[in-house]
Amino acid sequence: MRQVAFFFLACAIPFWQLPAHAEDAAPTATASVAQPAPPTSPYIVTDVAVDVTADSAAKARDQAIAEAQRTGFKQLLEKINADPALGAKLSDNDLSTLVQNFEVKSEHASDVRYIGSFTVQFRPNAVRSYLDKKHAHYNDQPATAAAPNATPAPSPTTNLSDEPAPAHLPVSVSVASLAEWTYLKKRLYATPGVRRIDEISLTRGKTTIELGFAGTLEDLQMALAERNLRLSQDVLSGDWTIKGL
Repeated sequence: MRQVAFFFLACAIPFWQLPAHAEDAAPTATASVAQPAPPTSPYIVTDVAVDVTADSAAKARDQAIAEAQRTGFKQLLEKINADPALGAKLSDNDLSTLVQNFEVKSEHASDVRYIGSFTVQFRPNAVRSYLDKKHAHYNDQPATAAAPNATPAPSPTTNLSDEPAPAHLPVSVSVASLAEWTYLKKRLYATPGVRRIDEISLTRGKTTIELGFAGTLEDLQMALAERNLRLSQDVLSGDWTIKGL
């Protein structure tokens, strides 16, 4: 069982205008990455299961990620008492712009089939903006805390993996626009061995991330090259960068 973690965005700007919040704005000279939602946030949807068959394992994985987003968004709408049909009105690209974090909890792949379990975290302000523009009714406020004498719910059993923790590498990515960054990031998500992508900062023309990966740097460079991405290190500064080929 492999543990892979991702953030997910689509490669197109949404058709509606997102609000000017730090978590949703296009990169500017002072833009910063949104803080993660609290663990109890309804915008974090866990245990999203997918099972996809396609012409190849890579295509099946790409389709599985899109399916996990859509299924996760439907579950989010149900959690906040909104109409689940609202998710069907979004294209895959527009739906992806509502996703903040994307984590692959487990995956199994054959030559043509991909089975995975995902956690999807959505951008609260972007989702609210979309629902407000649709004049949708919803309630995303957390439930009232249980009374002090209430019996606590049993803690879930933790499944431990015997795979080693991923290595982490700070990487800079030069991009001209938010659309270019989301397109490049989508290619990163689809790269075998990439387990996590943490956005550290967004500035005009540049994004800094921390890349979690399995294996060696050489393995990562070869996997990225297969996705037409080049990972290289500056000989003077020692900084790592990713560029599209």
